[in-house]
Amino acid sequence: MAKGLGLGCTYGKACMSWVLVFWYGGVFIRNGQTDGGKAFTSLGQSFSNLGAFSKGKAADYKLMEIINQKPSIIQDHLDGKVLPEVNGNIEFKDVIFSYPSRLDVRLSNFSIFFPAGKTVAVVGGSGSGKSTVVSLIERFYDPNQGQVLLDNVDVKTLQLKWLRDQIGLVNQEPVLFAKTILENIL
Repeated sequence: MAKGLGLGCTYGKACMSWVLVFWYGGVFIRNGQTDGGKAFTSLGQSFSNLGAFSKGKAADYKLMEIINQKPSIIQDHLDGKVLPEVNGNIEFKDVIFSYPSRLDVRLSNFSIFFPAGKTVAVVGGSGSGKSTVVSLIERFYDPNQGQVLLDNVDVKTLQLKWLRDQIGLVNQEPVLFAKTILENIL
């Protein structure tokens, strides 16, 4: 219904605009300011933009659909756990995950242990899930199944703001400011 009303209004406005252009073009022709050929050429050029309006309307509908979604991860959730001490052991247990917009691409039965104080490399080709692992630790997404644990505590039970305050991250393409190394890290 909304799509029908939206398209009806869009095309209705377009038709009313054409009527206005025809009338105004007729006024110019009657006053001798232009001839019919030039008036219709200008009119034809304006018609070519109609497709852009339709595409914009369709994009607007999709964008509003995304904006109106309710997030599954509540950012101001203050009643979660706060660990008194963080050792930093991170473990993925049988994690299955796929992005909501790419259900066909999956991280399946992913299990790994990142011991505190050790250097661990996660390597793989483009699109293999390296950045997804980081997004799951930071709880930008929750796994469809399985658990992400920080010191044997499921990160879903932790206070989100507190969890993210415990994490320092330098992305694979960092933006560096014209400051000292320390100021960039801060």
